[in-house]
Amino acid sequence: MRKFLYSTKNISCGDSIPEAVSVEYYVVEYETENAGINITTYGIELVKRQKIDGITYSEIKTIADVCSSERMILAMVKSISNNTVTPITLEEVVEDMLKDEKYSFGDNDLEKLA
Repeated sequence: MRKFLYSTKNISCGDSIPEAVSVEYYVVEYETENAGINITTYGIELVKRQKIDGITYSEIKTIADVCSSERMILAMVKSISNNTVTPITLEEVVEDMLKDEKYSFGDNDLEKLA
């Protein structure tokens, strides 16, 4: 497994919570072998960090084997990052992206998003 940082977002929580929250967006690459054939699949990992009273709290969500296309996973993580998705909603967002036709990425769509 290899992990690549795609982007980091800092989110202001307003006056009630003075410390900002950061969310890191990763592409995770998995390599497996099946019947003598090497297969690469890609997943997404989000890491949310927040410091409260000097203590850093982390929330991590990883979804493995989302797809086998590097271009598709990059388009998905770009959309997820641009919309500031957090770990708690990542699974539902990925499921919606994979099911909904407007998120079915054909080659032409991927070129526009990349």
